[in-house]
Amino acid sequence: MLWWKIPRNKLRELHFVFLFAQAIGWLYVFIQTKLGNIIFPYREFPYASDMLISLHYIIYPTFNVFYIMWYPMNKGKFVRIFYTLIFIGIHQLYEYLLARYTDLIENKNWHWSYGLLSKLIVYFIILSFFKWYKKGLKTPN
Repeated sequence: MLWWKIPRNKLRELHFVFLFAQAIGWLYVFIQTKLGNIIFPYREFPYASDMLISLHYIIYPTFNVFYIMWYPMNKGKFVRIFYTLIFIGIHQLYEYLLARYTDLIENKNWHWSYGLLSKLIVYFIILSFFKWYKKGLKTPN
């Protein structure tokens, strides 16, 4: 989906967002698995990692790329907050459905409200990073 939906003129900056989201996602899930809050019973590389690689290195960073790509930068504060809450809600719903109807995620000491709060923080960090990165891309006149 990334190949078809990302405009060529935004490829460089969104690729950077994808890599940054992978790094943040790895740190976030690493802490959660080490604390025993989330367990991934079925993994691609069970001896290499305690986390689900495809979920945290491909799918979740893709969510973040589309969040940044469609973010309404020039709209009002209410629209930006509503957009963020809708996107986080979709992300949380996807994770909830995976945990509920598959054996890929097992929540131990974790509640869906913690997921919403942590996703809000992660999305804020990624958006702040993107704004900082975009500011550095501007060329002086």
